[in-house]
Amino acid sequence: MSAWVKDYLQTQGLKLSPEAVEMARLASATVMQLADAEIDRRILWYETSEGILAEHLTEDEVHHRWLRQAWLMLDALISRQPVHSAALYYPTAGRWLRLVAQGAPQPMWLVADEMDPDLHPAARSALSGWLQHEPGQDVIRSAIPVYGDDGRVLGVLYVEYPTAESESLSHWIGLALALLPLLQALHGADASAHTETPS
Repeated sequence: MSAWVKDYLQTQGLKLSPEAVEMARLASATVMQLADAEIDRRILWYETSEGILAEHLTEDEVHHRWLRQAWLMLDALISRQPVHSAALYYPTAGRWLRLVAQGAPQPMWLVADEMDPDLHPAARSALSGWLQHEPGQDVIRSAIPVYGDDGRVLGVLYVEYPTAESESLSHWIGLALALLPLLQALHGADASAHTETPS
């Protein structure tokens, strides 16, 4: 049993089975390690009316591999857990950028402005570091923060799923925790890029 899973559930005050979350984390981590299917580059490096991903994330083979792994992990879970929408957000330039997504469209950008009365759940999670769980009549909205040892939020997994699948939160938290190494690598690469000095 991963101590990180127990710590996460305890910190977030979640009464979920640590074993169930750990199994979900291991399943998603296995997909990350073993899945080698190639995804149409236009799906990963998307263009929308809001903008073009490659203008905000360097389109190289390292980033392509990370996006592909995250997309495949998301896809593998969606094949078992029905959702209306799912998206992974990443902080950059003072906003939160959608890296990968499936299902109903979600905004490309989120602004984490605590003064906004209509703040998106993922933006609230990004600001606070707390999981946002909003049961509705037909849809449950969950925004799951992913943070490292220092408590800094590195990404937010946002999911909308049917109320009939209310027990699936454990699976989504497991996926979010399995995404931690990818998000740490992405933040590490960005930090290196910002601290490089000309030779």
